[in-house]
Amino acid sequence: MRPASRNRQSRCFGITGHVASESPVTFLGELCRIVERLLIQAYGSAAAQGRPGLIRFVQTFADLLSFNPHIHVLAADGVFRADGALVVLPAIPVKLLEQGFRTVVLKLLVAEAAIGERLSVSMLAWRHSGFSVHNGVRVRASDVEGRNKLSTCCARHCL
Repeated sequence: MRPASRNRQSRCFGITGHVASESPVTFLGELCRIVERLLIQAYGSAAAQGRPGLIRFVQTFADLLSFNPHIHVLAADGVFRADGALVVLPAIPVKLLEQGFRTVVLKLLVAEAAIGERLSVSMLAWRHSGFSVHNGVRVRASDVEGRNKLSTCCARHCL
């Protein structure tokens, strides 16, 4: 664990699950909660007492405007303690988040009877699962233009 830092950075996570649901609004809300729980667990495993700063953006379209539910998360590079100080933590491994996301979303889909247990087990074995996590975008607190570009990209709407 690194000490609290004044040079705050944010990391943008793009978390995607290419699945459909009978109730997209309910499904997207649950995707947001899943992402939040996974990030809190991942940061919590670093033994830092605090809560991550997260802003979640739901998007339902891809480049071609096809239905593609996914979540963008703007996350601080650590956790905020009760006194407001940021404790900077190492980056969360992408594979850890991707595997956790895939497992939890497939369990949700089985519980909602959107897919069967056999398909879920089969999808867990797929090399290319249709779930992805990207956390390669970093923006320093002093980078005003970078923050504006990132937030505009995350908050864009399809039309």
